[in-house]
Amino acid sequence: LYFAEISVIMILYNKKCKTFTQGSDFMADYVIEMLNITKEFPGIKANDDVTLQLKRGEIHALLGENGAGKSTLMNILGGVLPADSGQILLDGKPVNFSNPVESLDAGIGFIHQELNLCNDLRVYENMFLGEEIKTKIRLLDKETMIAKCTAVYKVFDFVYTIVKTVYNTDIEYFACFSLSFLHHLSF
Repeated sequence: LYFAEISVIMILYNKKCKTFTQGSDFMADYVIEMLNITKEFPGIKANDDVTLQLKRGEIHALLGENGAGKSTLMNILGGVLPADSGQILLDGKPVNFSNPVESLDAGIGFIHQELNLCNDLRVYENMFLGEEIKTKIRLLDKETMIAKCTAVYKVFDFVYTIVKTVYNTDIEYFACFSLSFLHHLSF
């Protein structure tokens, strides 16, 4: 299969500030909870009272037919869309994301199934798009971005030139890029 034929939504929750502290007996049963989420668009109910609960260390697949509401649910979690009703909890605490930056800051990241990259940018530039690392004088710190991207690729044993433009890459590297981006969130 080519990456373009795979309809998968990948999620990573990278808890930056732990609710659980050394010596404490409390830890939320679920790290991510989407409770009774409903989202309607004109003429269609994309999500109807959906509940999704994820425990630490679990891996889930969100499967369904086209139009089943998978992407809508993930766009709500990612701060792209607001829910009409329902609640999101991270480590048992209510959150309300009004944009993707807030979701990323809380440690939620996901790769959309329609992976939109900037073809004229290099792989490392796409990886840091919107999160560019800058020098003290506010110029792009290409050296640091390349080093971090290279470190991420080494974790996954990807052998690839990250200074090529995305336009010149083979389709299988988009899958590698996706995994690398998710791992980048925890750096």
